Amino acid sequence: MVELLNYLKSYFIPGHELTQGEKINFYGYRISIIVLAMGSAFYLLLFYKIAILRANYPFDLEWMEGGAVDHVRRVMDGKSLYIEPSPDFVPYIYTPLSYYVGAIFTYIFGEGYLPLRILSILSISGCFVLLGLFTYKSTKDLVLACVPPGLFAASYVLVNNWFDIGRVDSLFLCLLLLSAYVLHHGKTHKKYWISALVLYLAFMTKQSALIVFPFLAVVAFRDHWKSGLTFSLTWLITVFGTVLIYNQLSEGWFSYYIFKVGGGHEILDNMYWDFWRHDIYDKYKWPFVSSLLFALVMMLKMFKKENLIYLAMAGGFVGMSYFGRLHSGGDTNVIMPAYAIMALLSILALYRLTQHKWLKGQLFAVLVPVVFTVLMVWQYTHLRYYSANFLPTKADVEAGNKILEIIDAADGPVMVSSHGYWQYKVGKETNAHFMASYDLLRSDADHPAVKIISDSTIARIENQYYHTIIQDNDYFVGQVRQHYDLVMELEYDGDAFIPESGAKLRPLKVYVRKPR
Repeated sequence: MVELLNYLKSYFIPGHELTQGEKINFYGYRISIIVLAMGSAFYLLLFYKIAILRANYPFDLEWMEGGAVDHVRRVMDGKSLYIEPSPDFVPYIYTPLSYYVGAIFTYIFGEGYLPLRILSILSISGCFVLLGLFTYKSTKDLVLACVPPGLFAASYVLVNNWFDIGRVDSLFLCLLLLSAYVLHHGKTHKKYWISALVLYLAFMTKQSALIVFPFLAVVAFRDHWKSGLTFSLTWLITVFGTVLIYNQLSEGWFSYYIFKVGGGHEILDNMYWDFWRHDIYDKYKWPFVSSLLFALVMMLKMFKKENLIYLAMAGGFVGMSYFGRLHSGGDTNVIMPAYAIMALLSILALYRLTQHKWLKGQLFAVLVPVVFTVLMVWQYTHLRYYSANFLPTKADVEAGNKILEIIDAADGPVMVSSHGYWQYKVGKETNAHFMASYDLLRSDADHPAVKIISDSTIARIENQYYHTIIQDNDYFVGQVRQHYDLVMELEYDGDAFIPESGAKLRPLKVYVRKPR
């Protein structure tokens, strides 16, 4: 603590007498950084306030969140995730690590949404710490290192408050950043296989890590060809070995869900340009512009070790976000890696500019941090949001409890098309999430799995297997209307019970089986 206080004292009080010009530069830079750090602290505190207040909300913050809870329950029950699709269960098209880790958290904190949200909050906190460590290692400026975490936290509103949701994305990003950090800042040769193993864990959380691997491999090969081989072979052996084992255990279903289903989804032509114009430039303008300029300058000396790691992270993280948005179904969560690296590179750009020999000791040097700070403050204000906008209300809870009462009152199984876990909360069997099934239906139409899930779901509806069907979309609506009576159209108070993230769906219609 004493060392920290001494550091902060020296940050504001120079250790020797300064000339008038040096004073302007000294205090101009530090005041600018303090302003940025204050904005950073504001957004970090705001995020944690929201995350903590809504962590125990008993319904979906995002429409697929309950399905993730169902995946964790299967893991805890010792059931396989990658099985032949059925109306009872279809896995999401992600690798399984987050569900295994979620099972550990569920064992500790109890069943439901809370353990998965705690995992995400801890994971995104790890991202904040790693962004700060990257900055401190490159600048030795502790105050400046506080800025990228908050600048990234300010993007919470841009990704539809995805950071603390019980899905895979925050854990995935944390592992990506940790792999890059170990690769760059590790002290011994062990860092290459440790970094590769962490990147393997990222792949086992979300297969998009495949895109990042070649970029980080270039960094390892730059150090030495043996280092590159260590990194690459460690990653390739673990990934391909795991895929082979999972395929063997799942009779090939693992590769089908993880690679084939997503590969068969439509490419959105408008996103080739809209990603850059709308997702990046319009929403995150000044971090993007400054990090882009920084990347262009680094390209001039790209094989310098300090430059290459950041170029690799920029290429891998932004490329991964771009690829994710091109695919139909890619929501704003996939942009998180791009926003994270831009938050980091934009602040490193400020530091590099203030340290440039052309600006050292010149009055013009003070203009760089001041102008940069003004632009970033403008960015902060344009990203402002209010905690009340993201916190569930009493009306949300009342609407959810009403639906649970309908499910509980049903004299038999209930299908809830687009929300998981709800049936389990009242002691009934759950069904496959609509999105998991729809991912199959909109992929390779000739694959047997598509016929399996389509025919089996229709058969259950036609045979009136379910007593009650609760829908918020038109999932097999023709068959439902033929064999079930519409008995209730749910009414809500304004926007109550619409999830803040993902598809804006809430249950709308309740059907009950027709008399035979």
